[in-house]
Amino acid sequence: MKLRGFTLIELLIVVAIIGILAAIAIPNFLQAQVRAKVAKALAELDSCNTAIEVYHVDVNYYPLADTYGYMPHSLTTPIEYLSNSYLEDPFRPPRYGYAYGTVYYTFHNLEYRRDYWSWGQNWIDCYGLWRACSYGPDHNYYHPSDTSYLPPNGQHTQIYDPTNGTVSLGNIWVSQKWKVQKDNCFPGQM
Repeated sequence: MKLRGFTLIELLIVVAIIGILAAIAIPNFLQAQVRAKVAKALAELDSCNTAIEVYHVDVNYYPLADTYGYMPHSLTTPIEYLSNSYLEDPFRPPRYGYAYGTVYYTFHNLEYRRDYWSWGQNWIDCYGLWRACSYGPDHNYYHPSDTSYLPPNGQHTQIYDPTNGTVSLGNIWVSQKWKVQKDNCFPGQM
């Protein structure tokens, strides 16, 4: 009786096929993770939008950002307009030395800027009285008036757009006037 097994060539072909399938599947899996985080950020920022407006109805002013420009904790205490987990940005890189172990969505109350900065009214005309953002898949924050990054077309494009690739540049913005910011209304362009 003769025992038969796989030859070395057959084993190498199987390993090569598995490697090719892995090379195709892993990038798709990583892109699916990014798309899921974008969907999470959009949904949570939409919830923040509702909570901020309900807070305004209750106390007659918009909340102020905390010390580091994060989403205000007045939305979670003493009345819970949002659960604390809705304030965490899935794309924000960890910051060492900050007061919080968690990194939150960036938040700006623009109403008080009208009086302190010459461009404050331009921001209000564009965004309304508040705006919030996630860092987006590139994990960088692009300030609307930042001119250090200009793409080839010369326009500020700090708004994340998945049509530019899953991990493209830009932040995910919401504001009082825009559920999801899709225009190029930035003070640096006015």
